[in-house]
Amino acid sequence: MKILAMAFRNALRHRRRTLFTLLAMAIGLCCLTVFEGFIASQMHGFRESVIRQGIGHIQISVDAKYFESGEYNPYDYLIPNPEETARKLRAIPGVKYVIPKAGFTAIASFGDKSLPLLVDAYPSDLSCFVTNGESAWAKPLVLGKIVDGRGLADNLTNGLILGRTAAKILRAKAGSVVTVMGVLQGGGLNAMDMVVEGIFDSPGMDKNFGFIPFEAAKDFLGLASPPAFVVILSNTELTGAAYDQILKTALPEGGKPDGVKRWSDLAPFYKQVNGMYEGFLGVIQAILLVITVFVVVNTMTMSVFERMREIGTLRSLGTTRAGIFLLLCTEGLLTGIAGSAAGIVLGFGTSALLNLGGGVPFPYQGETVRILFRPELAALLPGAAAVAFCAFAGAAIPAYRAVHTAVADSLRAV
Repeated sequence: MKILAMAFRNALRHRRRTLFTLLAMAIGLCCLTVFEGFIASQMHGFRESVIRQGIGHIQISVDAKYFESGEYNPYDYLIPNPEETARKLRAIPGVKYVIPKAGFTAIASFGDKSLPLLVDAYPSDLSCFVTNGESAWAKPLVLGKIVDGRGLADNLTNGLILGRTAAKILRAKAGSVVTVMGVLQGGGLNAMDMVVEGIFDSPGMDKNFGFIPFEAAKDFLGLASPPAFVVILSNTELTGAAYDQILKTALPEGGKPDGVKRWSDLAPFYKQVNGMYEGFLGVIQAILLVITVFVVVNTMTMSVFERMREIGTLRSLGTTRAGIFLLLCTEGLLTGIAGSAAGIVLGFGTSALLNLGGGVPFPYQGETVRILFRPELAALLPGAAAVAFCAFAGAAIPAYRAVHTAVADSLRAV
């Protein structure tokens, strides 16, 4: 405690110099906090979008192989007694919706054009496509944005939503009648004329993907039950607890634990984007740490140079080298802690002011969305701790030189 008190008093002896040092660290951490808040907001929205686009918070099938090769070949993975499984899932705290899904491969033909198509099927009363004037949160699943026509109406049995690029290849428009042919269990074929109700746009999915109502898929394929359930929770933070509870009480009859997948297991693109942003944050943090070291070394070098006679006097009175070294390093550490705390507070305050102003406008798919800043203290604490440590290490360099200077030379210093 004595060393802390002395270090605190010494740091305040040159208030202007200490203030500039604190300001440099605080501005750096403030920028890091605001940027982290921007990234956190972006990734939060991206995460929720990925979940709502059909992945859900959790998916359940009878076997992990369904997610590897069975999403569009469902016959080997049909869930026995699906009503009972759905009932058990709905009984789990936090579960809002249990949505059956199916998918199959098909050939879509229109006129003299044909195209391989991956068809996904969800209940039309629990899924939707965003159209002009419709809320993006109208239903649990939001599968894409309609650019022509409309989404699937409830109880529509022969409607098809086609990707923009697929429609362009087929030369089909909203209202066109497209023949869809798929393979049945056992190798038979089935074909059905479907009306293109709408054309959707979704990056990466608009060339070979189409959507039909789940009931239509059941009739078309002759499915007795769905091959998978999509579970939507009231809050994404409940995913871990709901996952554990499903493994304990709600596995399908004959199902394996590896047939239960969390959203993070099914969203590799999200992981890639998140990793890229974390890399950006790492680079900014590394630059901030280098600046911190240089600033603290410069400040402490000047402070030590001006106090050489004081240090020599302490040495001559019996203070050990280790004691003086620890005192000087503690000054740097206190400066680092104060600068980190001030930077985080300033960053949260700046983020709050930006949010009060409506956030930052960002163009997306022809629209302007407002991005808010949502810094997370838990994500910033490691960076703040690293800044404080670098301030300690930066002070160690001039402190080492000071304690290894001969006492006589220290006392003669001007």
